[in-house]
Formats: sequence, structure tokens, C-alpha cells
Amino acid sequence: MARPRGTINVVCQNPRCKYYLKEKGKDIIKSGKYSTGHQRYYCKHCRTYFMETKGTPLYRRRL
Repeated sequence: MARPRGTINVVCQNPRCKYYLKEKGKDIIKSGKYSTGHQRYYCKHCRTYFMETKGTPLYRRRL
């Protein structure tokens, strides 16, 4: 029996993407980490990389 896929509670942060801020986990995969240690995500629809905190006051903050 195949293992079920994990769900990612992240939405695409690219305003030009068809799934911008819609459908959590819709073809979004983890794609390593930035040098700061933050998780990096990749949207298969618009082919862009982003962080979970993009568009929030925590974006680019070192905590």
C-alpha cells in the first residue's frame, strides 16, 4: 500500500500565479532551505521559489 502524501499548509505567494493565496498545498513542494535556515518552497504552477513568511511582517527578519 502506498504511503499517503503529507499536506503542506502553504499557499503560493506569487501574484501572477493561478493559485495565488488559494488551495493550500496545491502542487507546492519543499525545496531545501535558505542559508538562514528558513524552509524554501517551490510552486509547480508558476515555477517560483518562496518562503512561508513572504508577504508578512516577518519576511526577511532574523529572529
